[in-house]
Amino acid sequence: MLKNHIKPFAFFILKEVLNNYKMKAKQVVYTVLVALFFITYTNAQERGDQKPERGQRPAPPSYEELLQKMDANEDGKLAEIEAKGPLSKDFKHIDANQDGFITKDELEKGAPNHRKRKSKNGVNLTSIFKEMDTNKDKKIAKSEAKNGIADRFQEFDLDNDDYISKIEMGKALKRINKNK
Repeated sequence: MLKNHIKPFAFFILKEVLNNYKMKAKQVVYTVLVALFFITYTNAQERGDQKPERGQRPAPPSYEELLQKMDANEDGKLAEIEAKGPLSKDFKHIDANQDGFITKDELEKGAPNHRKRKSKNGVNLTSIFKEMDTNKDKKIAKSEAKNGIADRFQEFDLDNDDYISKIEMGKALKRINKNK
């Protein structure tokens, strides 16, 4: 892959600049800027800087990514003491067999009924959203909206982009229920 060769090349350029003190000031500045650009570019690629669409949450990390970040003793398991952030808060709910470790299967299944929020009348926001999102693009167009949401589409489309995200739907429902 190209990115594996760019970073060493950039460091080589910097080394040459530092070793060659006879270069003119403009050449030094230009060369350093080019090298820094390549280093920044490759670092961004390595992190996978992909921002989620506006109104969308970023995808949760995979089990392998969590292991890489949190598995302090490198035993290939996620123990409760190694868990950080939201995972540590939900650990006991996700650890289905209560053995003190989260497996890949347990993580994929998630906390049973723990994360699904229901409104006062027992309606699940996630299921409503999935039902309306017929093309599975994680947003609801006016043509996909049904019933009361279709009638009040502009109230739900908080950023006026002609789509309703799950976050927008949740915020709008809270606001509407608050006004009742």
